[in-house]
Amino acid sequence: MSEGRRSPPVWNVFRQAAAVIGVLGVLAGIAANVDEIRARWLPRPPAKTSAWHFQKAKRYFFENNRPLAIEEANQVVALSPTHKDAYKLLGACYGIDKNMEAAAAAYKEACAIDPNDPEALLGFGVALEGVGSDEEARSVYQKVARHPVSTDAQRNQARAYLKTLGR
Repeated sequence: MSEGRRSPPVWNVFRQAAAVIGVLGVLAGIAANVDEIRARWLPRPPAKTSAWHFQKAKRYFFENNRPLAIEEANQVVALSPTHKDAYKLLGACYGIDKNMEAAAAAYKEACAIDPNDPEALLGFGVALEGVGSDEEARSVYQKVARHPVSTDAQRNQARAYLKTLGR
């Protein structure tokens, strides 16, 4: 073995083997999904931290499984009440499901944690529009359009939303 190269740690090899076993188990029809195989073959469950729940919530969100994404994001909020990204994920889930009251509440929490987060502010503005609070949405969009932390894309998006409201 060359001097600069080391063999992978045993745990990494084990994790790779477990992943292969999980995929093969699903393909062979032994289990419905990789999580079921992992539960059967891995000696200990993963730590149930807020980071663990947030990763699961994001995975469910991108798999378009919003009920499970909401469940996991709520677990994150229960474990870490100042996790603004969990609130933003909840807002996005509720917004896609057309539950604008819940989306506005989630985005409002994210904005309370970080009042200068353009993503949270834009989501909050859209949710406010959805519940009919156009004046409040207008002020939120104006804040994003003028805020130095906002990217050009976020400023342009806020300006486009302002145009739809008729300034």
